[in-house]
Amino acid sequence: MSTKPPPSRQRGMSLVELLIALTVSAIVVTTVSALTFQLYRTSARSSDYSLAFTQVQNAGAWVSHDGVMAQEVYTRYTETVSPFLTLEWDSYDEAEHYQVGYRLESSSEGLTRLVRDYYVDTVLQESVIVAGYIVADSTDCTWDETLKVIAFTITCQVGDQTVARTYEMRPRPLTES
Repeated sequence: MSTKPPPSRQRGMSLVELLIALTVSAIVVTTVSALTFQLYRTSARSSDYSLAFTQVQNAGAWVSHDGVMAQEVYTRYTETVSPFLTLEWDSYDEAEHYQVGYRLESSSEGLTRLVRDYYVDTVLQESVIVAGYIVADSTDCTWDETLKVIAFTITCQVGDQTVARTYEMRPRPLTES
């Protein structure tokens, strides 16, 4: 004798149950998509800010390094004068004369960058792009003759993120001969 299991009364899902399941699924997918998009936007903003901040820090480090070495400081920032900051010093034994000029330069991509030209005894040794994404109108350098302080202000903008900072440094004094 064989025993058969009793017939089940389950027939499947009704149309209402199916619509409820689809609605819940749509809400979950929409929520996950919105969160993913928000994370992407936040990540892009954070990346833009990090890049702008790094550019400002790099420029500040270079100018600060050269600024404390300088014995002579020349600032002249206009649209037609380049470089806008020139720093000069002699080696301790006065055997060599060093000069560093900082200038703003437009790149082929339409970005402005800060370029450092380094000379030894009037011979160009190297030109280095120190920073990119420079906002030229907000980048400035001043020399306070009474306080003997260089103030270098730089602004970088990447996307909609802007970072600005002012670096102040005192050059080394001229040595008495």
